[in-house]
Amino acid sequence: MLSGLFEVVSQRSVWQKLSSFLAPKWVMKRLLAKGNETSGHLMRNKCAHSALFWLTLVYASSGCADRKPEVSNAPPGDSKADQERMQGTWVLDRLEGEGKITVPNSVTIWIFKESNVINVRDGKTTIEASFILNAQQTPRRIDIRISMADTDEKAPPDRKFAGRTTRGIYCFEGEILKLALGATGGDRPDAFSCRNSGDRVLYLKRIK
Repeated sequence: MLSGLFEVVSQRSVWQKLSSFLAPKWVMKRLLAKGNETSGHLMRNKCAHSALFWLTLVYASSGCADRKPEVSNAPPGDSKADQERMQGTWVLDRLEGEGKITVPNSVTIWIFKESNVINVRDGKTTIEASFILNAQQTPRRIDIRISMADTDEKAPPDRKFAGRTTRGIYCFEGEILKLALGATGGDRPDAFSCRNSGDRVLYLKRIK
């Protein structure tokens, strides 16, 4: 392949362009200075070799020489397997929101059982909900449909949570389940960061 490249860059119309494009200016000045002492044919050979050298260097450094098609070995997401992995009891380890990470003052437990989840804070159930996973999406999605919220009893109708859905994304990091949740009834976050008001990232640690 390289011999073919040499034949191409040896042609006057090609080596002049390639040499000036690929070779640094100091190389060209040196070659041109030597060209005054040599024949035009020798000058063309030197420039052709220079162009070939720099073309080969760029070709090799770009990884084209042995580049192979990229094939992802990651298995497709399995929502059922993720749901099985999510089963059990998790404690809120830390919470990210409004540009800061905080450690909760109260003990907040998330219990996943089949397709249901309850939130228990300091021994009191605060939220009951069902959830649906979609592991085929990137990032993987979770929808939490709230059936009961302890704050609804005193909340005005437009502030009640029951019947509304919290949309989010999730991932597993060892024994940590990371949830990025949007505001209830609002948009789904597209990253594990709090870009929008009401977004929060929960780090749940498995305890059982």
